[in-house]
Amino acid sequence: MHELVGTETMTNLWEGLASAATTVMLARQLAEHADVEGQPEAAVALRALADRETGLATGLVDFLVEDADGLSDAAVALAHIHEGRGPAAAKFRSMAATARDEELDEVGAWLDKLADAQHDHQQRLTVAINGLR
Repeated sequence: MHELVGTETMTNLWEGLASAATTVMLARQLAEHADVEGQPEAAVALRALADRETGLATGLVDFLVEDADGLSDAAVALAHIHEGRGPAAAKFRSMAATARDEELDEVGAWLDKLADAQHDHQQRLTVAINGLR
């Protein structure tokens, strides 16, 4: 197989993975709401969609792990995820500020919690990476 690193195809694989992951999370959450609302058929359909999208995402990850600059190595994979998550906390802080500017304080507070969680995730990844060295 040709090298993926630096190609538009690699970018497309990452974008496809992000799209599939978003669909999985949304479908699972909506399935929970459907259950609460007494709509079990809708919940079953949404969970089935989430499962199919998970399969698609797994296939995309397989390509990325197989060819993408050694992601099959645990240390490299952790470093890659760590690098990609770096701006997440700042992004959520900015989103929180926007929400508060628009007088959506509850949303802003939630986004601040997400920023805190992202910061915590970064710290945990750093510890894991250092443990592999």
